[in-house]
Amino acid sequence: MEYILIRHFGALYINGDPATEYPVLNGEWFAPSEHLRLGNTHGNGLPWIDIGHAYISVNPLITGISLECLWRKKLHLAKKVLIDGLAYQMRLIRAGAVSDSDLGEIGMFVDAYGNGSAKDYPKVWYDVPNSVSVDEGNYFQFSGRVARENVVLDGAMASEFCGMAWQPILEPIQPALDDKLQGKKLSIWTTAGDFVSGNLLELNDYDLVLEGGIFRRLDRNSTSPWVRDEKDIYLVDRTGLRVVQEYEEEEK
Repeated sequence: MEYILIRHFGALYINGDPATEYPVLNGEWFAPSEHLRLGNTHGNGLPWIDIGHAYISVNPLITGISLECLWRKKLHLAKKVLIDGLAYQMRLIRAGAVSDSDLGEIGMFVDAYGNGSAKDYPKVWYDVPNSVSVDEGNYFQFSGRVARENVVLDGAMASEFCGMAWQPILEPIQPALDDKLQGKKLSIWTTAGDFVSGNLLELNDYDLVLEGGIFRRLDRNSTSPWVRDEKDIYLVDRTGLRVVQEYEEEEK
């Protein structure tokens, strides 16, 4: 069964402290000494919508951010981040080509969460495919990719950038499912919305067998089609795997 899952995790940190509200710059810059990052969950965590292969922030984390500020803080670049021990690739949302009606990941977000069309969605910085010509509109070259300042692919271009927002996407970094994971602590989400964690006891052609962890159902009133609980030993059917991640130690 398809479902819309909003997960709450992570936090935006500014100079090492969790932000209590989303910054609004109105075209101003963060000072060169101000450090921005995504990190471990604080409070209730940030809301993210699951679009299948990645999580998109439900809210813009910074609004009123200019192109130059985005570049100076390197928020346009894909980078690895560690949140609650799990690794993700943090990057800009990717859109379809200008000539294509497919809006890419921004379209997935609107289809899953938005009310109305993508034209009603706030303007965010995002990537478009490399094949797009820089002469087709108001684009900005970012390390081999092209970023555009307006989510409305066939709409008017924004004349000012102070209304732009940074709304990142997190793509889980998933290890190869092989014997090297034996004994490792894993985090697993299934296609039915089950969450399972624990140490990998066995990996075979049919199941991932975990012990010493937890098992939570999205729908607590039904039986999972993919997870069997056998006295705190969890058998996760490989057919129902959605996301598998290995817990990592934070660098000191």
